[in-house]
Amino acid sequence: AGGGVDASGSLSPAMRSSGTEELEDIRHQAEFFVSLGQHDRAVEILTTRIAQCGESSPLVCLDLLRIYHMLELEPEYNFMRTEFQHWFTGRVPAFADFGSEGRALDRYTQVMDRIVQLWPSVCVLEYIEDCLYQHTGTVDGQAFDLQAYRDLLLLHTVAKRIIRMGEEGASADGHVPDGVRIPARAQTALVS
Repeated sequence: AGGGVDASGSLSPAMRSSGTEELEDIRHQAEFFVSLGQHDRAVEILTTRIAQCGESSPLVCLDLLRIYHMLELEPEYNFMRTEFQHWFTGRVPAFADFGSEGRALDRYTQVMDRIVQLWPSVCVLEYIEDCLYQHTGTVDGQAFDLQAYRDLLLLHTVAKRIIRMGEEGASADGHVPDGVRIPARAQTALVS
């Protein structure tokens, strides 16, 4: 199928955290070309990125899936869906069910409890990454509905920023300022 990418080599977690700014730039470029109606160019940008480091770019894969669906390229969508589900724990709906993203993360109570327990330590990043990627072993093969997977991606981004703020503002003993902790009432809301 045209537009398909095979990047089947497994990457280490360190490789998965490739440049956030570069990733956002690639996603913005692709979105720009979509807005101009130059879908082929957007697909080229995204598939090139995936070929370079597919397993490190779940958002790029999701962007490509959205474009394939919009263009009604079902074979390419199905190929990318299979690759995505090989690399990541998110379950992408079948082509005909596109848009049905399933349950949110709060429906995965054990995962939410663990995230709240680890928040805002560096360990929460490791745990969320174990939740996001296949073959990491920690979450015991857990698969997530796409909405829950998107929630995990968002929490990962927030946790990285909070931990970075904490590192920049932490005291010599490693204490994280209260401003980056989840208030007790918010923790309760997260697990309700």
